[in-house]
Amino acid sequence: MAQVAEKAPFVYDAALEDQGADPAREAPEPGTVVGVLCDVVPLGWEVQEPFPGDKNGKSKEVFKLELYWQIEEMNSKGYRFTPRRRMTLSLNEKATFAKFYSVLVGRPLTEAEATGKAKVTPKSLFPLIGTSVLLNLVRTPKGYTNVDSISALPKGLAGLEIENFTRVKDRN
Repeated sequence: MAQVAEKAPFVYDAALEDQGADPAREAPEPGTVVGVLCDVVPLGWEVQEPFPGDKNGKSKEVFKLELYWQIEEMNSKGYRFTPRRRMTLSLNEKATFAKFYSVLVGRPLTEAEATGKAKVTPKSLFPLIGTSVLLNLVRTPKGYTNVDSISALPKGLAGLEIENFTRVKDRN
């Protein structure tokens, strides 16, 4: 018969009362940094309420996606930060995605893309994974760091390679 080890009695340690909680999340420093696109995550259709002052005043269904980047800055566990940006899949001239898409493909929108004759889908964005750009990171009042805008890398500035990243679709 196997012997069961006795459990040590609990001893209260008053010195532990002053231990602070670790922050719930870490965030990279705001500023302009080199980033590499490491994932495109389709989020699906979502009902979008009208913006204040919108003349139509109607809700509409829009397709949302998230773009993930890796930057050189590391978190406390030794992994690169992966800032991301959620947006509507729209090539309207005022849409955020249209500006991001132009930088990622390295050219202005074609007439076919701008008019909707050439479809841009999340699947058509997958080949852009691995593209390096400059990210403008900004800090929100709640402490998050968001990707505000992107621009092309200047000539001579080296891009990044994706390291230790598992795409969202491959995570368990």
